[in-house]
Amino acid sequence: MLTLKLISEETERVVKGLEKKCFPNAREAVEKVLEYDRLRRETQQQLDANKQRQNQLSREIGGLMKSGKRDEANQVKEQVAQLKAADKALQEVMQKAQADMNEVLLTIPNIPTDEVPEGRDASSNVVVKEGGVKPDLPEGSLCHWDLLKKFNSTVSDGMILSMSEVENISPDDLKVDFPLVIVGARTTWGIVDHVTPDDVSAAAMAAGYLYDRGSTRLAVIGARDVYDEDALLNAVEGNAQLRLRGIIEETRRRGLSLDPQLIGNTDQDWTIGAGARVTQRLIDSGVPFDGVIALNDQLAIGALTALRTAGYEVPVQVQVIGFDNNEEAPYLQIPLTTMDSRLDWTAPTAVNRILGRIDGSITKSELLTTESQVIARASTR
Repeated sequence: MLTLKLISEETERVVKGLEKKCFPNAREAVEKVLEYDRLRRETQQQLDANKQRQNQLSREIGGLMKSGKRDEANQVKEQVAQLKAADKALQEVMQKAQADMNEVLLTIPNIPTDEVPEGRDASSNVVVKEGGVKPDLPEGSLCHWDLLKKFNSTVSDGMILSMSEVENISPDDLKVDFPLVIVGARTTWGIVDHVTPDDVSAAAMAAGYLYDRGSTRLAVIGARDVYDEDALLNAVEGNAQLRLRGIIEETRRRGLSLDPQLIGNTDQDWTIGAGARVTQRLIDSGVPFDGVIALNDQLAIGALTALRTAGYEVPVQVQVIGFDNNEEAPYLQIPLTTMDSRLDWTAPTAVNRILGRIDGSITKSELLTTESQVIARASTR
């Protein structure tokens, strides 16, 4: 979510960034935010003036009572009562202005960096650099639902499938007549076997680990949608959604709350660059934080880079924890504390499950989960 500070101080940059992203009615949305903020601040000023006047009148009442001027004192008391009544109405105006402003802010996406081309979605992106080896898929390669529909039982006895988080899968797609085990963070609606680490529990553990070591204001890097806490608390699938749910639940258990301004949205981009850019935006917002939970290790590496560049001392000033325990995590300049991915459990569990399905020893669909653990390194205290 964009900060009010950024919108107020760099209005034209924000409008141009939103228009570049083809956000509808960008200027109108920004002007609404500024108008609600103006109303909120003016109302607060009136409340402050009323409070000052009430204090002044209260002193006058004391002087009049000492002088025996009760009638005059009662008249001044009436003025105080009127001011208090006005305060109640002003409080309602200010609260509504705040709520209306927050509602608009939650609809406004982050603005792209200068190098991002104009466009509505990722199809407008320009390829700047490619790395790794592209898989040489044969002609006619299929997406997940087509793989399920066109499964060939003459060449395979069963399937272990890791479903993409960006593909649409329905319950009917999983109603197949061959042994099937799903791995990963997508829901299976209880239709087939599902093998996955418990992302909610792991994220709660990560948040608790930082809280136990002194952090009180956590930033989260890697959200993929507009931050809706109630919706996230009901999330049943998706790495980002489930991990945010766990962080929210642990935060609430401790009587604390997450600041929506500290939820860094990266859309589907969970790279080092995205982690660095979003962390820098949080730093620039001026909203204080003393702990960062990055929803994967690549984002965490980017966060570490941005924090060190900005002069933050990790972990003394800000602690950082990631997820998945990737290969680079132990070898960074500040080795990264992370949550274990539990691949050592997921792979053999999925294989044993599919073999049991194939030989008929397993007949009932189950959700199989396991707890993660903190791999502590130097990025936390």
